[in-house]
Amino acid sequence: MNKILFIFSMILAGMISCTGDSLTFTDTKGERMDKVIDAMVATGKVLEINHRYKIPNKAFIMKAKETGLKFTFGTNNTEGDFGKLEYCIQMKDECGITAADMYKPNIKD
Repeated sequence: MNKILFIFSMILAGMISCTGDSLTFTDTKGERMDKVIDAMVATGKVLEINHRYKIPNKAFIMKAKETGLKFTFGTNNTEGDFGKLEYCIQMKDECGITAADMYKPNIKD
């Protein structure tokens, strides 16, 4: 199965709550980006901006921000060098992401 269709079906099935490294495709028309973003919004998901893999790209982040999708920052902690979220901070600055755009979990007592 095509990787993006697999991820799309997982989002719709509620199997993904946050995704970053699944969004590495190139989509010059934005159609696939729109489908993934729409599915994430419809199912209440958030988008991880991933420092290690430097994904998703700026175009995807801007489209996601326009819809009101919330963001998280991540590093894929597979080794000891986590960096300092440089790519995440770069995308935050370039895309105008503010505290209001960031995901805030509901913490229950």
